[in-house]
Amino acid sequence: MTKRLIIGNLDFEQTLLAETRGKTVMRYPQRVRQQISHSAALLAVFGRPGDTLWTEEALDTAAFEEPLKSAVEALDLRSGEEALRETLNERKPEEVLCWGMTHAIEDQLAPGPAGASVDGAGWLEAIWKHRPSANASARCNNRRFIEDTKRCQMESSTHFPFRRFIAEMSAFEPALVELVAQHPSGQWVAKPSYSAAGRKQIRGEGCELSSADRDRVSKHFNKYAGVMLESWVDRVADFGISGVIGSETVMLPVHHQHMHSNGGFVGISAMKINPTDDDEVALNRCAREVAAHLHKAGYRGAFTLDGYRYRKPDGVVALQPVGEINARISFGLVAQAWRARLGYDVLLEAAPPRILRLAKR
Repeated sequence: MTKRLIIGNLDFEQTLLAETRGKTVMRYPQRVRQQISHSAALLAVFGRPGDTLWTEEALDTAAFEEPLKSAVEALDLRSGEEALRETLNERKPEEVLCWGMTHAIEDQLAPGPAGASVDGAGWLEAIWKHRPSANASARCNNRRFIEDTKRCQMESSTHFPFRRFIAEMSAFEPALVELVAQHPSGQWVAKPSYSAAGRKQIRGEGCELSSADRDRVSKHFNKYAGVMLESWVDRVADFGISGVIGSETVMLPVHHQHMHSNGGFVGISAMKINPTDDDEVALNRCAREVAAHLHKAGYRGAFTLDGYRYRKPDGVVALQPVGEINARISFGLVAQAWRARLGYDVLLEAAPPRILRLAKR
């Protein structure tokens, strides 16, 4: 049987950032690493009995409920950096599926498997056949990459919120002036070049920075080499659509995202949802255009496009089809995988202490 390894490196953006900046990887506190590892256990959905699942911290399988418990216990569980190196270098898995590709992982891998045609019925297996390169992962997970998708955004909505990637602190305040001129509320959010789940965002209002905000924003530029500046809007609903890019691209159904009022990720529903027909068409069209951009950039494998509906100042609800581009596995894709495996609608929801749990919808 083919030896397969699932790598639950949900914090891979930290490694990408360090690799692109030539710095040491910043590790989260042990408590956070434990939370991340328990959420990574949901990746067991992609495994079959005997596959290896690696997480940074050891999993307490007694804390899981069915059907996750059985799925995890059917796998060979490994944890810790030394165990990952041993698994990659000594066990030499023939197929590897990781949350997100980094150079640290790629450098220890044998050449990837040959690409296979992706079709709707076989995407759960085909996802193993399309391993992204670390270079493509680094480029496409940087928020700067979103700038490449402006054309499909323009075709979907002529009133989407202000957004601009800014590489230097000197350009930040002039951009705030433009943002406030276009959006009277003047509320904004600055997102790091690499981050996920709403982490490390800075929110503000108006075009004059306080000394504290200027210091925080300046530190972001020093650490992340750029930020994405966006107007903060009144979101009505959040959606996502996942796919797998190979020799061809397969798109999965739209899923619903649950977000905190501060923009942080709370959960995912893989179920029949009710975006308007026009919105669903726009999301699918935009997702295919984003997939084409990713393919052109050399990216292969899983991706997810996040979009949302928001209320404009005049009260009209509009669609922003390109909120975030995730060139990696995402919990939207994981939820769709559990839905396919179990045969019913599922909910991945946040549960104390800040881990995701699997529930029937």
